[in-house]
Amino acid sequence: MTEDLKFIVAEINNILKTDYNLISFDSLSIENLLQVLLDVLEKFGATAKFEVKDSDPADTNKYILDSLKKIQYRPSNTNDDPTAFRRLLLQGDKKTIYPILQFLFKNAEKVKSLAYLARPALTI
Repeated sequence: MTEDLKFIVAEINNILKTDYNLISFDSLSIENLLQVLLDVLEKFGATAKFEVKDSDPADTNKYILDSLKKIQYRPSNTNDDPTAFRRLLLQGDKKTIYPILQFLFKNAEKVKSLAYLARPALTI
């Protein structure tokens, strides 16, 4: 897990121009961790800018879930229980969020393509 976390932190520092280390990233509050996830999703084009601190937790959860649906993310650690996944996501569970970030970075081109294709077509 340490190697995975090193990879995630390095990619986040690169894409968001931050300066996290393993300890500072691993000790982020729930709100800040969810904000990092949303900021990464925004950089990949899967969502528009969204501020966790200004939003209701249910709205934040729905926003993240909609973004994950656009990029066809399938959680692997919830035993096909979407309710548990939603609950863990809202609680800022690291074992739920870290695999999402890892998926985003390891499948960057695919994620960008899917996010682009998920945008609604403009009528002329």
